[in-house]
Amino acid sequence: MGWSKGDWSKQAWDWSPADGRWSASRHGAPTSAVYLQLDTDGLRPHESYDFWRETALYDVDADQRHDTAPFRAQGAGIIGPNGAVYINRADALSGRRRRKESERDGCDEIAIGIVTAGRRRHEEGEERSQSLAGQFLVYDARRASRLIWSSYATVHLTLRRSDVEAALGGEVPSSAHLAQRLEAVPSGRIFAAHLRSLADELRNLDPEERADMLGVALDLAHLALRDIARRPPDDREVVARGLFVAALGLIEVHLSNPDFRPDMLAGLLGCSRATLYRCFAERECTIAEVIREKRLARARALLESDGTALSIADIAMRCGYHDPGHFSRVFRREYGFSPKDLRG
Repeated sequence: MGWSKGDWSKQAWDWSPADGRWSASRHGAPTSAVYLQLDTDGLRPHESYDFWRETALYDVDADQRHDTAPFRAQGAGIIGPNGAVYINRADALSGRRRRKESERDGCDEIAIGIVTAGRRRHEEGEERSQSLAGQFLVYDARRASRLIWSSYATVHLTLRRSDVEAALGGEVPSSAHLAQRLEAVPSGRIFAAHLRSLADELRNLDPEERADMLGVALDLAHLALRDIARRPPDDREVVARGLFVAALGLIEVHLSNPDFRPDMLAGLLGCSRATLYRCFAERECTIAEVIREKRLARARALLESDGTALSIADIAMRCGYHDPGHFSRVFRREYGFSPKDLRG
């Protein structure tokens, strides 16, 4: 068994890596967002590939491997009731999907993501496509297809087919066509920027933040899909709205960092500071105001929680305030009472 780490109980999800390949028909989705890590480190060379193909590649029938060199792979994911985000890095592999396998295992998901390293070739029916680093990938688990990967890294989101169809207002097009359309719309590029940022920060998030970031990723994916169906690709309001949603999500991730600044946020989003300032100004707020309000809202929620044993100083630290006195003054100005008053 390869190295794995999960943070859920059987009540949250009746599956674990020890059960082997996940099956939609047998195991279903978790009832709340859970976190999973997988790694082939420590396995003997002849075991590592079989572990990866049986545990991580649940929607692909990976080819037998004849290379005698050790196979290395690692991955992490946030899996929720309505979708999941996965980050994977692995040596070269190939595999196929047959329609009968989809019918057997019940997996009917659409994967949308970004190739962050390597090259992916995809055959779907008569269509042949290739995705290089920085480009979109789409994978439809219902359709017969073949995949050929060089050594690669990806970050991708899986969505239920029904949700993708609802956002598009019709049937899901071919994987290559959908990838091209996502590349063409600004909201698709904003979604891609969020996925890349999430890949960088995933292991630094606590469970609540992971669930929030999965929600943001799902929202941005749905926005991009709706824009493909209903909006012209140069619609400026689509870009601004998507940028604002992505910015709010990243602010939530970095609330505990007292040095988080607008230029850092712009860098994570891949836009200029001027563009970001204008986006917030059009909504009659500033970046600094939003960061302050979100920090204080999180602090108030922690203070009001009956289950927390955190001190006021600890709560201040978790919300980006390293000076408890300054935190108390800012909190009082915002709410009219101090953190100590709220605690009683």
